[in-house]
Amino acid sequence: MPYHGSKKQSYMGENPYSTKPENYKAHMWCFKNNIFITPRETGYKERKWFLEIQLGSKTFTSPESYGPGDIWEKMYEFYKYYYNKYAKQL
Repeated sequence: MPYHGSKKQSYMGENPYSTKPENYKAHMWCFKNNIFITPRETGYKERKWFLEIQLGSKTFTSPESYGPGDIWEKMYEFYKYYYNKYAKQL
């Protein structure tokens, strides 16, 4: 029987937000300005994540956790928030 790829769903879900030009621009701007946003698991195999936001030497954690359908959307919302807030100031 030929191999047709894995039918298993991606653990964190698909990330359709990274290919949108406005998201990419905000993400790259944040990266170049030492603003990093990373998903961090809430616990072992829970399929929920907090977003860890590093602004220079300070690290913050999102107050809510997000599931596989929401994590990527929320991450890019934060990227756009910081881009819109700080891009004109720097």
